[in-house]
Amino acid sequence: MKTKSMEPGAVGFRDKTKVRKIAGVEKDNSIVNSLNRSQREEFPDLAAEQEARAAEFRREQKRAKQDQDAREKEERRKRIDEKEQRSFKSLMNSDNMTTNSGNLAAASVDHSAAEAAEEDFM
Repeated sequence: MKTKSMEPGAVGFRDKTKVRKIAGVEKDNSIVNSLNRSQREEFPDLAAEQEARAAEFRREQKRAKQDQDAREKEERRKRIDEKEQRSFKSLMNSDNMTTNSGNLAAASVDHSAAEAAEEDFM
């Protein structure tokens, strides 16, 4: 258990009766020397590392948002194209339309045929 008097990183034990202490242990200098040689003491700039991680996270989020926006834009474009293909707007323009009023010969023939059909009906 931690107490206020303990150093940071110190280990405390819940049950002190189960703690075994060994007295008179001699230290092995070869092990101590190899540990001292391999020891590195670093003082990292934690604030800068955190800011770099946050910046990378923001870049990833921005990239994901741009990808999502591009997919949505493509889907909208596809939906609009499909809607235009289903509609008759391309067929209903004045260049494709003709009228019978300009062709009087055809109109008179059609009119006379209609009159003949009416007379036969009665």
